[in-house]
Amino acid sequence: MGFGRSDKPPYLAACSLQAHVDNALALIDALDLQDVVLVAHDWGGPIGVGALLERRERS
Repeated sequence: MGFGRSDKPPYLAACSLQAHVDNALALIDALDLQDVVLVAHDWGGPIGVGALLERRERS
């Protein structure tokens, strides 16, 4: 989603950390994931930690 030299959305807010966390939360909720063990790397680290802090009951 608009990272590095990839295409970027017209609104930079769509690429914010919070937007990525919200996308991860939407996926976790849509799949109704339970006992989540998330493995994240580099930029995914803050996204994953932010998402799991919001859904502590799912980890």
